Amino acid sequence: MSDTDGASDGVDALVGIDPWSALEDGRAQLLRALDGLTPADAARPLADAPGWSVADLLTHVAAWDELTARFLRALAAGARDLPVEAARDGDWAAWNAAHLAAAAGDAFALRVERLHAARAELLASAGALDAALFDQPFANTWGTRDSVRAALVGQAMHDAMHAETLAPLARPGEQG
Repeated sequence: MSDTDGASDGVDALVGIDPWSALEDGRAQLLRALDGLTPADAARPLADAPGWSVADLLTHVAAWDELTARFLRALAAGARDLPVEAARDGDWAAWNAAHLAAAAGDAFALRVERLHAARAELLASAGALDAALFDQPFANTWGTRDSVRAALVGQAMHDAMHAETLAPLARPGEQG
C-alpha cells in the first residue's frame, strides 16, 4: 500500500461501509433470530456452540459490545494504542467462561436486557467519537489493530454470525 492509500492494516477496505447501517442490520438479524424464543428455549444447547445455551450466547454478545464500548470511550478520552484488556494470554475460552460464570443464574429476560443495554452503550460511545478517528488504526483492547469503523463493522458481523447460530431454533415458518 502506498502512503496515499489512507489507513493501514487492511482497514481501508471498509471505508465505504456505513458502520451505523451495518450495526443496525446485524442487530436486527440477531433480534429476529431471538424473536419468539422462550426462557425454556434460552436454556437449550446450541449445536454450533458446544457447551453454550442461547442465554450464554447473549451474554457473550453483550460482553463483546461492552468491551468495544470501553475501547471507544478510551479513544474518546484521548487514549491511543490501548493495552490488551481481554484474553491477555490469547485464551478466549477463559475470557468467555469468566463472563458466562458472572451471568450464571441470570434470567433470560435479564440477559436480553443486558444485550440491549450493552448495544446502547456501544452506540453512545461510538457516537461520542470525532468522525476523523473512524478510519485510523489503533491497538485495541482485544489485542489487534483496527479502525473504529472495522471494530463496529466487526460487531455487526458478530451479531449476524450469531443470528445464524440461533437459526436452527426458529419455529417452523419463522425462518426467513
